Amino acid sequence: MSLRKIIFQLGILSLVLSGNSILAQDFFDRKAKADFAYINSNYDEALELYRSIMNFPGVDSANVALVYANAGICCENLQKNTEAIAYYKEAVRFNVPQLMIYDKLISMAKDAKDNSIYEFALLRKKSAFDEFEIEVNQKLVYLYYNTKQYQQLLEISNFLLEWYPDYSKYHLYNAVARQNLNDIDGAEKEYEKAIEFDPADAGANMGKGLILFNKAEKIYDNCKSRYETIAKPDRIDYSNYRKCLEGPKAIYSECLPYLLKAYENKSYSSLKDFIKKTYLRLEEKENADKY
Repeated sequence: MSLRKIIFQLGILSLVLSGNSILAQDFFDRKAKADFAYINSNYDEALELYRSIMNFPGVDSANVALVYANAGICCENLQKNTEAIAYYKEAVRFNVPQLMIYDKLISMAKDAKDNSIYEFALLRKKSAFDEFEIEVNQKLVYLYYNTKQYQQLLEISNFLLEWYPDYSKYHLYNAVARQNLNDIDGAEKEYEKAIEFDPADAGANMGKGLILFNKAEKIYDNCKSRYETIAKPDRIDYSNYRKCLEGPKAIYSECLPYLLKAYENKSYSSLKDFIKKTYLRLEEKENADKY
């Protein structure tokens, strides 16, 4: 390479570095003005200045995060909550080191019922601050239960049960997750554990009761279908049919107390039809008529 070409390339590099230095200085000058307005509660002025430097080239992520965080605080003080949430989200995305910003985003997203941002903020907080893992997972388990994200619900409830094995609600959520992931046997065991630690838990009683009810229905339907395929059933056929029904009737008897316990909670009024049908299967028409 010729000396002239080397000198030319060095000159270009010098210009680039000089330009970056000027840009960086401009960024910090504007940020200083924005910070001064922010400290003095001039939130409109501060917000405009922060906005002007959000997309500055060559600025490290730590400073970008702080710009978004302060812009979010300005918006929150100006009652621009939608914009505040957006800026807090960007601050968190850039790994802002301030715990307060994560908590603000979590709180505002929850109030806004924005489950996507709420989950995002919780997961980022858990990743950034190990000491809050349990606390965050306790929030996530409710989120995943309410939003029917069953694989995530199973994973988080499994984690929490290692810490709180006697807490009935975590067994309930674990059971719901397993049931919706087609692990019926696992779900039934978890419902039983929930009831063991809280016999009055309506959700657990309903879950256990309905699993038993569905088991009984399947056997009952098989008995009935086999009997109905007989063209001209005789007394022996009918006797065998009645004996076959003893199996599901035993399971109906087992499920009934769980359904009744759950029905005591007014939130589960839909169980009325299942209780009525259970009594009819048990040939207790007088009790069925009450429902």
